[in-house]
Order: sequence, then structure tokens, then C-alpha cells
Amino acid sequence: MSSNFLPLTEALYAWLQANSLREPDVFLIMMSAIATAAVGVRTLRALKTKSMVDDSPVNWKVEPPATRHIAGSVLFGLGWSVAATCPGPVAAQLGRGQFAGLFTVAGLLIGILVCDRLRIRSTAREAPMRDAATAVGL
Repeated sequence: MSSNFLPLTEALYAWLQANSLREPDVFLIMMSAIATAAVGVRTLRALKTKSMVDDSPVNWKVEPPATRHIAGSVLFGLGWSVAATCPGPVAAQLGRGQFAGLFTVAGLLIGILVCDRLRIRSTAREAPMRDAATAVGL
């Protein structure tokens, strides 16, 4: 990167490298994706846009982190580390003939089904949400 072109980005990159992130590229890509998504969804909500899937308004409610969020995050991280891949590129893995991606797909589908079963058992829900399994056709 040129120090004349993007000094802030270069400084951030250097700081990340200095703080034990030898290759902070993935971190920087994720940060830019999160920032883009945050701006995008807030813009969609402000414009009162409707979802393409079920024509419902783009909206959400903010709630403090609960035990289920922590447990889900840990479970997701464990699955990611066991699979040694982000769930996103599974289609590319399968297309390249890396059939170990089938285990990642199986883990994703099992996770969706387990989440739905636990949600059904929970009586603490205010309003029922659409089953994730139904949304993906299971």
C-alpha cells in the first residue's frame, strides 16, 4: 500500500501486524464487510424496504446478549475450527472436488435442525419465529 494513498489504512495494517496478527488481511476484509453490512441494513430499514424472500419489512429489535447467543457463538466457532473453513466457501470446496465439504454442509444442516428443536422447546419466546429448517427447505 502506498503511504500517500491510504495513510489510515496503512497505519491500521501496521498496528494489526505489530499486535501479533502476521497476516491481518482476513481481519481487514471482515471489518470492511461488517461496516458495509451495517450501513446497508440500516439504509434498507430507513427506506422501509421489504424483504425479497417473504415481502416482510427489513426490521429488527435490539436485545442484550443472552446465554443462547454466547452458546451459539461458541458452537459456531467450534464447528468452524473443526471444519477448518468458513461455512461460506463450501460450494467452492465441493466444486473443486473437496468432498470433505459435505461434512461442513451436514454440520450446518444438523445445527439448523438442533436450533429449531431447542427453540420449539423453549417457552420463553415472545413471538414464534419462522423455523430456519423450513426456510431452507428441510
